[in-house]
Amino acid sequence: DPTLREMCQVCQALKLRCMPQPLKRHPRDWQVRGRMKVQLQDNGEFTHPEIHTKNDLMLAMAAAIKSMDRTAPKAASAAGAPA
Repeated sequence: DPTLREMCQVCQALKLRCMPQPLKRHPRDWQVRGRMKVQLQDNGEFTHPEIHTKNDLMLAMAAAIKSMDRTAPKAASAAGAPA
């Protein structure tokens, strides 16, 4: 699962304004903390030429996160774990 930090990095790479809210929780999945708000429009104009809907955003984020190097944080946490 992508982290809030990874999703914010993707939004920054896509030049989309986002506001992370790390303490917010969803009632159905209350154990997972964090959500983010992304500005898709500004004064009725889309802020990105290709991303116009939430679905477009999710597809773009999935593709970007899949191509990210996500092995470094896991290796660091595994190195600190007792053997």
